[in-house]
Amino acid sequence: SNEKNIWAFFIENNLLYDTDPNKINIYVNDGPNTPDINDNTPGFIGQFVGWQIVKKWMDKNDKASLQQLLQIPNKQLFDEAKYKPR
Repeated sequence: SNEKNIWAFFIENNLLYDTDPNKINIYVNDGPNTPDINDNTPGFIGQFVGWQIVKKWMDKNDKASLQQLLQIPNKQLFDEAKYKPR
């Protein structure tokens, strides 16, 4: 799937924990595409992947409130979500 390919790209390029704003902006900013991945990958792809991780966490914590979601540390949410697209 495209989602799996995007995730693989992020992992292969060590982007999951990268803190360089210039790199991050490539994947979270608006634009017609994300050419670093390929010309057919839409802009905002980092936001899409982030949303998928949050959705996965919420699926596992369906009783969690919005307040709980907003208070959980990013790394903890990421680890608990166990996001891995197929």
